Amino acid sequence: MPRITPLHTGLISVAAVLLAACQPATEAPDTPPAPPVVTDEAIAPVAPAAPETVSASHDAHQDEDDHADHDDDSYADHDDHAGGEAHVHGHAELAVVREGNTISISLESPLANYGLSETETDLGDTARYADQTAELIGGDCLRTERSVSARSDGQHGKMVIDLTFACDDASIISGVKVLAFDAFSGFDEIDAVALTDSGQNADSLSAANPVIQFP
Repeated sequence: MPRITPLHTGLISVAAVLLAACQPATEAPDTPPAPPVVTDEAIAPVAPAAPETVSASHDAHQDEDDHADHDDDSYADHDDHAGGEAHVHGHAELAVVREGNTISISLESPLANYGLSETETDLGDTARYADQTAELIGGDCLRTERSVSARSDGQHGKMVIDLTFACDDASIISGVKVLAFDAFSGFDEIDAVALTDSGQNADSLSAANPVIQFP
């Protein structure tokens, strides 16, 4: 069955309007309308409607529903503020991109995975976090950029590490091995994706499976 897109729907609506406009108008009858019939019968007055009564229990129930809706919205806002997904200790997200002879790595993780407080924003010497994030498998590459930052909303904190490598021939790099599993005991599972010009590969990494392969 062909798929109906919003464009198709709009064209159908316009066609319907044009079709209605092209229909011949109905001619008015030549016979003048009959005069209205007036009778001398008295019209009984209509009794006013009784005012509507609303029970206090109904109002209380409505207030409870409104309060429950407010609570649900508060929880939803909390999740959105935390990054749109549940803030789960032990989990992290890894993205690896190979473009030409450049490879970029980005790891986003709760601060608790590194044994840090959720409200910590001063990381001190960040080299140890960057150096123990990941390593490339194969090839001759040099790390050219490093960025480590911490963010906290007062309740939940996360660390974002971005690394960039310049390679002589990035096409021979088979994948990326995550070092954080061995370096920091708080890491349990990482949702990883590797992107190249030819496609992408997604995998769930762990201490037993720490490598994301390029497609």
